[in-house]
Amino acid sequence: MEILKGYLVHWPLADAVIGPEMIGSGRYLQKRSDSYRSTRWEEYELCSPIPLLPTEESNGRAEFRYKVICRRSGRRAIIASNHRKIIDAILEKFLFDVFYPRLRKVNILVHNLVDLLAFGKTQEIRGRRFLLTAIHARTTSYGPTLRSISLYGEDIGTSELFRREFRNVSCHSCGLGFSGGGGEIIRMSWDGALSFSLPDAERAQTLEETIGFVTDSGFINEGRLG
Repeated sequence: MEILKGYLVHWPLADAVIGPEMIGSGRYLQKRSDSYRSTRWEEYELCSPIPLLPTEESNGRAEFRYKVICRRSGRRAIIASNHRKIIDAILEKFLFDVFYPRLRKVNILVHNLVDLLAFGKTQEIRGRRFLLTAIHARTTSYGPTLRSISLYGEDIGTSELFRREFRNVSCHSCGLGFSGGGGEIIRMSWDGALSFSLPDAERAQTLEETIGFVTDSGFINEGRLG
């Protein structure tokens, strides 16, 4: 299954709306579809004059083409591809002169989110309980012998080890899934980085509901608006 990687970004203007003509307005990004795999996500193609991935070489090629997926909502958008370096280049170079102020990555309050899901009231969507499927955290409680911890599982929030050590760590990345199976829906980091799959419309709906929950719960920090 293809894993898409990118960022949740925002345009730091109070009344801003990111339109499709803005994402595809540059000479390098062209819109290919209004409905990627029968979803509300749009598909674009990036034509870069230089290779963006470390495994690529120029070898006389005039351009390099990359698939880009986007979901817009007001002044926010998720922009993703099969490698995060592609999205870094889009934000830093190819959309540089389209948005003013520039698009910024949001901050996700991952530690607060993990705290809620592990120790707060049960959170559900359509009768399915949110689960923590991955956690990456830093710690200063054990000196230089242990600085970071990574945990993986089907329901980390109920793990005795995790619950005992939670107050000694600071979570900066986590994965979310649901009870009833289906695997991990999304992984998110404090700097707005996201990774997820988008195989069909049903998964897209679940993904959007998950991001909506994180947003509505107050775990997205945009910083100061212009």
